[in-house]
Amino acid sequence: MRKKTLTFMADKLFWLLVALLPLIIFALQFLIYELPSVTSEMPTFLEFMQGFGISSESICYTVMADLFGAEGVLPLFSAGNNAVLLFLAYFCSVEIIHLAVDFIVFIPRLSHKFMNKFCQED
Repeated sequence: MRKKTLTFMADKLFWLLVALLPLIIFALQFLIYELPSVTSEMPTFLEFMQGFGISSESICYTVMADLFGAEGVLPLFSAGNNAVLLFLAYFCSVEIIHLAVDFIVFIPRLSHKFMNKFCQED
C-alpha cells in the first residue's frame, strides 16, 4: 500500500469515528448498567444526545428542523425535539468542522509540495 492510500484511509476512518461517536458511545452504554436496571435507568437516545451537548438552538438543528421537521419543507419527523434531528445536526456540524480543518491544512500541504519541487536536487 502506498503512503497516500494509507493516509487517505486513516483520514476517512478518523472522521467516520468522529461522526459516529454518539452512536458508538450510546451503544456501549449497555455495558455499564446491570441487566435488570437497563430499562429503568438508561436514558433514551434523545436524552443522551441532549446530554452529549447538541443544542436544539444551533443553526444546524434549525436548518434540519426547517427542512425535515413537522412544519418543514419535507416533513419526515414529528414536532418537538427529535433524536434523529439532533444526530443530523451533530453530523452536519462534524462535516463543517471537517471542511474547516481541511481548509486550514491545505495551505501548509501545498507549500510543502512546492518546497519539495523547488528544492529537488537534479
